[in-house]
Amino acid sequence: YPGVIMPMMEKQIAMYPPVYNKPRMMVRLYNVSDHSAPKMAREIKFDGSAVSSRKIQDKIYLVLQQPMVWNYPMPLGVTEDALMPKFEDSAVKLRGDQPVARCGAVSILPHHMAPEYITVATIPLTGTVQEVKREVVVGSAQNIYASLENLYVAKTEWQYHWDARGSESSENTHVYRFDFTDDGVDFKAQGKVPGRILNQFSMDEHESTFRIATT
Repeated sequence: YPGVIMPMMEKQIAMYPPVYNKPRMMVRLYNVSDHSAPKMAREIKFDGSAVSSRKIQDKIYLVLQQPMVWNYPMPLGVTEDALMPKFEDSAVKLRGDQPVARCGAVSILPHHMAPEYITVATIPLTGTVQEVKREVVVGSAQNIYASLENLYVAKTEWQYHWDARGSESSENTHVYRFDFTDDGVDFKAQGKVPGRILNQFSMDEHESTFRIATT
């Protein structure tokens, strides 16, 4: 504004928390034994957006992703809880938002171009008090495929390179494999294949072999 002079401090850097959107996914379980009067039995809220979900027997497997809050050196005083996506479960009384995982329990995969938090939440349907298991990986998610033994999460990554000799682009699809357990999933493997997939129907599993079609 005219007439206003703002002083400048040399060798002083101000760090501000980033401004970002914080989507939240809500899951509600209803008891419909009385079809004329459904009753909500449980409500679970997760930071992030839903990629997809599957219902297998008496469990729902929900895949979510959430961008990382800090993408540069963190200011002093930032706690572990501030780094992780949160969730809230009506079955856990008086606790409010909790981290989906501790930092030490997150699988971190190196050399990912656009890392985000991938959360696979296992929601039991046989009751309203069983724990919701969470498995968290640093990666990216776009499509999923589930067999009765494994859950696969895929994301296509496009890279563009330029130097004095010209430009070059490439596409690769990263695939993350989660093994179904009695009460949730375990992250088991990650790999990539050249090209991009069309959708979830570009993947399947046959006799313990994962098959994928890419362009």
